Amino acid sequence: MPEESPMISRTSAEGSRSTDPCVTLDGRDGEQIQVLVRSPEPDDQALGLVLDCMTRSAADHSPWNQYLRSDISVSDMPVKLDGSRRPGGYQPSPVPRGIHLRHHDTLLKKLFPFTDITLICDPDSRDTVWGFSVSEVDCLHFIYVKSAFRRFGLGSWLLRETGLWGDEVIMSHRTPALYRAWPGIRWLWNPYRMMAWN
Repeated sequence: MPEESPMISRTSAEGSRSTDPCVTLDGRDGEQIQVLVRSPEPDDQALGLVLDCMTRSAADHSPWNQYLRSDISVSDMPVKLDGSRRPGGYQPSPVPRGIHLRHHDTLLKKLFPFTDITLICDPDSRDTVWGFSVSEVDCLHFIYVKSAFRRFGLGSWLLRETGLWGDEVIMSHRTPALYRAWPGIRWLWNPYRMMAWN
C-alpha cells in the first residue's frame, strides 16, 4: 500500500491575479514546497505541455510493446554513434514514431474534453507548470511531475486528488516511471480507455 499522504495546507495565492488555491506540501526530506493548483483554460498554453508530454511518452512506451519494463526507459537506453538509441532489452514499437506522434496527438485532443486535468504550477507564475494529472472518475490517463520537483510528494498529491488512490488503479498510459513511483499499487492497464469517448 502507498505511503501516507504528506501534510497539506491550502491558502489563497498571495498577490495572484486569480483565485487559484495554493497547496503547501511537506516533502520526504522535510522541505516544504508551495504550488498553485489550477485547471487549464480552453486556449491555455499549458495544454500544449500536457499534450506533448503524453504523446511523446506514448511513443516512447508504445501500447503495442508488450514487454514494457519498469526498470528501463527509452532515455536509459545506450546511445549509438548516430545519436539514436540502441534497444538493449527494449522492444521498439512496430509503428513508426512520426505516425505514432501525429495520431496519438489527435486521439488525445478528442479525449481531453472528457477528462479532469489538474495542473500544479509555480505560485508566482501560473503559466509555469511543474506537473499535472489527467483522469476520469475511474481511470488515470497520465500523471507527470518535472524532475526538479520530484520527491516533494507532488505526484502522490496529484494521484490522491484524482480520487483513484488505492490498491488497484486503472490506467490508459503506462510508463516505467509510474511503476517505480508507486510499486504498492496494482496498475490495471487498459489502453482502450483513452478511446472511451468514441
